[in-house]
Amino acid sequence: MQLTRGNIKESARDLLSSAGTEWFTDAMLNRFADMANVEVYQRIIGACPDFVTTVQSITWPANSASINLSGASYLNAVPLKIKSIESTMSSGEASVSNPTTPWESASYDEVMRARGSGAGQGGCYIYCLDQSTLHIAPMPAITLYPRVRWIAQLAAFAGDSTVVLNGVADQFHSAVTHTLAEMMNMKNGGANRSITQKYVAEMGRIDAEAHRRTAAPRIMHPGRANIWR
Repeated sequence: MQLTRGNIKESARDLLSSAGTEWFTDAMLNRFADMANVEVYQRIIGACPDFVTTVQSITWPANSASINLSGASYLNAVPLKIKSIESTMSSGEASVSNPTTPWESASYDEVMRARGSGAGQGGCYIYCLDQSTLHIAPMPAITLYPRVRWIAQLAAFAGDSTVVLNGVADQFHSAVTHTLAEMMNMKNGGANRSITQKYVAEMGRIDAEAHRRTAAPRIMHPGRANIWR
């Protein structure tokens, strides 16, 4: 279930049995909501970033050393982070006849040196992100079709109708509520221990998801008991 800033403010007040604004002004709650949203988003990025990762296909023009990802024909945004890039030689899904080539992340200096020396020929590309500009080496002589896995910047709340966490990772929206409630609780001296316990549990739920997704793979052995590596 998606939650808005208005939802988490109302729920946080309810959790602290504070239906009015006698303790917290709406402006103060808005600032706390911003901080709670950032805290949970960063926690998800650190623990289980797949929940906030977007996969997008773009077209890289031939004879172009760099592109501006904020352009409407690319990501139409400035990424917070690029997780990986792989490209194909033609548009469409990857296949035996249209295999993918992983790009390697590098520093800006490494990309510039490789571009000058012609290193990386033979379908191997390195890249770096400089604010909104994505640089590549070597400069491709043909059009490429990269698939970019990226994490968006967290958008600021425009109002109480704005959905938390950029409208993604719905299963963790309640964590923003409990983070906000804990901030309010601490402002009041941390008197409500149940609020703190629920906040700790919500952060643990995010961390547990990271463990679940990185757990050792199960090895299947026909005719015998299955074991874990």
